[in-house]
Amino acid sequence: MITPCWDITSRVLALGCSEVKLVRDNQYFLPSRDWLENSFAPFLHSEFWAYQRAYIKSKFDCEDFAFEAQLEADIDRYVMSRAAKFALKAATRSLVANSEIGDAGHAFLYVEVTIKPGCSLNGVGPGKHATNLCLHPDGSATFFEPQNSQLTNALEALDPARGVCTLDWAWL
Repeated sequence: MITPCWDITSRVLALGCSEVKLVRDNQYFLPSRDWLENSFAPFLHSEFWAYQRAYIKSKFDCEDFAFEAQLEADIDRYVMSRAAKFALKAATRSLVANSEIGDAGHAFLYVEVTIKPGCSLNGVGPGKHATNLCLHPDGSATFFEPQNSQLTNALEALDPARGVCTLDWAWL
């Protein structure tokens, strides 16, 4: 399903996010949770291991993993940072399986969250953390942890009464 950028921005702001940065496309493809869990997550995991990219907790490199995962999921491939060069090698193979994309980015965001004391999100926490958020066509949203491929329902994680985190900002 393709949706306009203003719809994506509205959905992310409705999750309690205070800012959506750098909207790069006019329209976005909403991937299914099935694609995220059964196609993208295993693919990304295999790519990280192919390049011997294991998460090292003491390096505090969660933002590197989240950025690389966003680039890998997205159709935009014009940024040429170190992470982009890594992602370019496999981005085409990852996207070919999603024939519905056309000329649109994925609604797969780089986000910063604050995980509440005593809580964790996809095996990480508490404190500030960079991860990914994927919006789906059925109205749901999923936090995706690129370091370990764990998934969490974002609406539950962000619930003010029972949730484990707040969504500080997002990069679309």
